[in-house]
Amino acid sequence: MSVAKEIGIPQQTISRYLLCQREIGLENLVKIADYFNEDLDYLTGRKMY
Repeated sequence: MSVAKEIGIPQQTISRYLLCQREIGLENLVKIADYFNEDLDYLTGRKMY
């Protein structure tokens, strides 16, 4: 199963995020963080590991 289906975000929307054609909203950013078990600060570049 694709990540898009598992987190409930259309594949086209994820593609647009990756191509910088669309800004990601907080709700979807949280879904992605939860899926990958990552901190929001890491995903937004506020924290380095």
